[in-house]
Amino acid sequence: MKHTIDLRHPILIDNKEIKRLEYDVDLIDTDMFVEAFTLSTQVNTGGGAKVSVAETDASLHLYLGFMAIKACNPSMDIMDLKRIKGMDIITIMGIGRNFTCMTAEESDPSDSDQQSEPTAGYIMPV
Repeated sequence: MKHTIDLRHPILIDNKEIKRLEYDVDLIDTDMFVEAFTLSTQVNTGGGAKVSVAETDASLHLYLGFMAIKACNPSMDIMDLKRIKGMDIITIMGIGRNFTCMTAEESDPSDSDQQSEPTAGYIMPV
C-alpha cells in the first residue's frame, strides 16, 4: 500500500525540489532487500563482516526505507535519497524498522477481543 512522506527539508533531484515522497514496503523485492543489507554493511564496517540483528540495525532500517521510496520512484537513485537530512532521516528509518519488526499496522489482526481459553498450569501446593 502506497504512503507518502512530507519532507521537512526538501531535496533537489534533477534540479527539481522534492517535498513529498511516495513509498511502499510491499514493493521491496529480494534484490532490494539484499542491496539495503549490502549498503548498510558498508556503512557499519567499511565492507567488512557485519554482526547485527535486522530488527535493531538502524542503518539497515534507513536503507530499507530508501528501497521502499525507490520502489515507487524508480528514477530516484540512492545517492539522491542520501541527501535527506534532519528528522526526515528518522522518519525514513522508521519505515525500515517497521518493515523488519512488523508493526501492528502491518501485522495480522489479533483475536484480543475474544476471551482466551483456560490453560493448564502448574499450581504450587500450599
